[in-house]
Amino acid sequence: MIDFATINPGLFLILGGCLAALSPQQRIRQILAIGTPLVAGVILLSSPHEIDLASVSTMGMDLVFYRVDGLNFIFGIAFLIAAILNGIYALHQDDRVQDSAALIYAGAAVSAAFVGDFMSLFLFWELT
Repeated sequence: MIDFATINPGLFLILGGCLAALSPQQRIRQILAIGTPLVAGVILLSSPHEIDLASVSTMGMDLVFYRVDGLNFIFGIAFLIAAILNGIYALHQDDRVQDSAALIYAGAAVSAAFVGDFMSLFLFWELT
């Protein structure tokens, strides 16, 4: 069974953005735009602090994709609140590309806030 508390919450927003790109119905995209940041917030609140939750060793480097500490926790909450407000503000839009891009952008920013090394930061920063 997957422990969702060990998965970077920004990846849920990126996945929600990909689903929004595939969804032709505006109502589903609206639910994704508001629901995905809420789910990511719940995951963030349930994550343990001060340990590397998702890391990979490859080519002699240790990539840390998810680490929660006091400072990035605050920034992550702020980014998720901004993503929720963005979703509320965009409820009247019926543009699949904008809905998808907004979620992917927010997901990349949230993911970048929680990485623990420069290579992972560069990866999500470039996605942003």
